[in-house]
Amino acid sequence: MNFQQLLLRIMLWSLAVAGGLGIVAVALVQSSWTWQVIGMGIATAVACAILIPISALAERLSFQAVGVVGIAVVLLEYVGTMTLIWELPRILGWWGLNEGLFFSMFFLIPAGLLTIGLLWASRTRFGRGAAYAGIGVVLATFVSYNCATWRMWGYPMYNRFWETGNVIFCLLGLAVLCGAGDTESLPRRLRLAGIVAAIPACVFAVFEIVFPTNRAAAGATFIALTAVAACIAHANTVTFCRLKPGQLWVRKVSICTTVVTAIFVSWILIAEILDWPAIDGAAYGRLAAATGIAASFATIAQFVLWRINAREKKLESPTASTADQLGQIEIICPRCQIQQSMSPGKTQCAHCELKFEINFEQPRCKNCEYLLVGLTGKTCPECGQAIATTTP
Repeated sequence: MNFQQLLLRIMLWSLAVAGGLGIVAVALVQSSWTWQVIGMGIATAVACAILIPISALAERLSFQAVGVVGIAVVLLEYVGTMTLIWELPRILGWWGLNEGLFFSMFFLIPAGLLTIGLLWASRTRFGRGAAYAGIGVVLATFVSYNCATWRMWGYPMYNRFWETGNVIFCLLGLAVLCGAGDTESLPRRLRLAGIVAAIPACVFAVFEIVFPTNRAAAGATFIALTAVAACIAHANTVTFCRLKPGQLWVRKVSICTTVVTAIFVSWILIAEILDWPAIDGAAYGRLAAATGIAASFATIAQFVLWRINAREKKLESPTASTADQLGQIEIICPRCQIQQSMSPGKTQCAHCELKFEINFEQPRCKNCEYLLVGLTGKTCPECGQAIATTTP
């Protein structure tokens, strides 16, 4: 019995126990422990149902890390659910455990999903270094939120951890987006400039949260650095959309309108902080809104064009239109030495009835399953993964 079969049996038995006790509880008794057992059975069945596909990923070498993280998240959520179902905080007399555990479980789900996504992105053009840095940002944000949830420090210190977590996720996230990519992304020096702008902005923000000084110059500097980091992160991110030469003008419009929007917004905020009375904030606000709408639509258009181009490339694949040609194969029977046409699958010789089993397997990328028939490059055109060469 493999692991998936074991999980399936546990799920079925859990549902059976939960259903049986549910009938008994409704018909005969109304004790609290009966409903707790029912809740435990349902939670166990749901956990097993989620673990079955995740454990299958963990058995594949290329997705082993993704599967391990997914299993860990599901098990932690299951343990937390059992703790809440059996009212362990009431038994221990620790009433604050309910709230802290609930919010920790709530934050664990997006943190786990982001970690899984970054582990997958580490195998693409995003880059392994940027992906691992992103995982570090997610963990730091998760720890900061938990420090605020569990109130490890008194007021107002624990309240500042919420703001610190937001700053870490947003600003260091911009640094990760600036550093991601390969030779087809923005130039390395420009990406480094975005990282250099994002990290000091994060330091400024955290310092002002913990030791507020309310200095106008620091606020203006923070806004300028954040605007630079945001523009470079956006420009670097949209380079991941593979566009045709005739579609590159959409990318230029997106980047230019984003930069103009950032300039208008920064100008308005800096003028408000430094108290410049001659600045018409309403007029600049309307201009920022107009350019922001244009930047949003141009950015969305790039992702749409990217997916359309990818779909068209798959449809134009050499084997996509010649599937019928792979339907039969000419073979000489090793027993009767008679040449004949045979279909794939289980078949037999038309003369001596020798059994055959014929399978066709087309070459695909090990990372994204993209069809590689007829391609002569050394990397997958979809995800950039190196193609392993084999001898015929």
